[in-house]
Amino acid sequence: MTSAWARLGALYGRFRLLIHEAARFGIVGFAGFVITDVCANVLRYQAGLDRISSVAIAIIFATAVTFAANRYWTYSHRARSGLVRETVLFFVMNGIALVISELPVAFTYPLHLDGGLSYNIAVNAGLVLATLFRYWSYKKWVWRARSVPAETAGPESPQPGYSVAR
Repeated sequence: MTSAWARLGALYGRFRLLIHEAARFGIVGFAGFVITDVCANVLRYQAGLDRISSVAIAIIFATAVTFAANRYWTYSHRARSGLVRETVLFFVMNGIALVISELPVAFTYPLHLDGGLSYNIAVNAGLVLATLFRYWSYKKWVWRARSVPAETAGPESPQPGYSVAR
C-alpha cells in the first residue's frame, strides 16, 4: 500500500502546478460564470434587453473581473510580458470566446426556442465551450510559462511548460 501512496505522491508532485493552476482558473471561472449568468438574466428579464445583447454585456463585465483575478492570482507565477500586451491579448481571446459563447444563444432564434429554460441552457453551453477555449488560449498566448534552463532541468524540475511559484 505504501508503494501506491508513493506513486500517487510522485504523480501529484509532477502535476502539482498544473493542478493548482487549473483549480484557481476554475474558481475564477466559476465567479465569472456566476457574474455572467446573473447579469445576463437581469439584463434580459429585468432590463428588457434582447438575448444577444444581454449575454454580450454580461460577458464583458465578467471579463473585466476575471482579467484581474487571473493576472494577479491564477497566473501570478507565469512570466510577465507587460500589462498592455497581456490586457490586449486577454481581451482579444475573450472577444473570440464571446463569439463562441454567443453561438448557442444565436441558434435559439432559428429553432424558435424562446423559453427561459432553453435560453439558460444555450447561455451555459456557450460558457462551457468558451471556458475551454479561454483556458487553452491564456496558457498558450497571454501568460506563457517561464522556460526552465536545460542545465537546471532534472528529475525534480517542473514539467516543461510549468514553473515554480515565486
